[in-house]
Formats: sequence, C-alpha cells, structure tokens
Amino acid sequence: MAKRFNPYGDQVKTRKRCAWDPVVRLGRVLLRGIVAAAAILLATAHPALAAQIPGDPTGVALHFCSHLFFMFSMVALIYGLKRHKVIAEPGWRQIGYAAFFFVLWSAGAIAGSLAGLQIGSGHLLGVPAFFFLYRGIACLAGQGGPARKGGGRS
Repeated sequence: MAKRFNPYGDQVKTRKRCAWDPVVRLGRVLLRGIVAAAAILLATAHPALAAQIPGDPTGVALHFCSHLFFMFSMVALIYGLKRHKVIAEPGWRQIGYAAFFFVLWSAGAIAGSLAGLQIGSGHLLGVPAFFFLYRGIACLAGQGGPARKGGGRS
C-alpha cells in the first residue's frame, strides 16, 4: 500500500488507485442523475385514471377479440388439467390457479370493453395470476424431469 507524508509526523496509509475508479465515479454520477430524473418525473406527473376512453374502433375490437381468445384458452387449459387428472400435482395446481385468475382478468377486460371503457383491473387480477404461474413453473422445474438430470442447479 502506498504511504504518503503527513506534516504532523506520522505516515497515513492510502489505498492504491484502481483502474476502475473513473468508471465507479461515472456510475455514481449516472445513478444520481437517474434518481434526480425520477424525482422530477414523479413530482410533475399527472394523475392516472383507472378507466380510459378507447380510441380507434379497430384496435378496440382486436383487443376485445384477443381477451376473448385468451379467456377461452385458459378455460381449455383448466379443463385439460382436470381431464388428465394432473391438477392434483402441486405445480400443475398452481398453474390451474393462474389460469383461473387469467380467466377473471380477461372477463373483466371484456366487460370493460362492452361498457366502452378500458378498465384498469390488470393489477388486481394479473398479479396473482402471474404469481401462481411463476410458482407452478418453479415447482415443475424443481421436480427434475428428464431434461434436468446430469446438469443444472441442484
């Protein structure tokens, strides 16, 4: 470690300079800039509305049809899980719960489309749906099927 002279008589230890010091300083400056920009955006943001007036009729119809198709797909998934009796397994049960919440989410979006509004219920039903989907996939991945033998995490 490099030592430098102290006029008071004792020597002070200093840390060695690293080649990454300018990069670290630049990172700190960028982080401060991002925090400042986020603070400005939050301070000047307009209130968000939970319901929006739809714009183009073609886009609304396509959005409506996509929710309808997705809802029927999730109902078919639930039916398939029950028919093949895999709903009793923990991972598939979680995926079944996710499909149920996706059905509710799509039904809410369809009801909002029929009412002429795009209702912002996505977080209320989408978050549990994605949570159960993640838990189900994680549970199935942890069972160690044929693709997991001989490699991967333990």
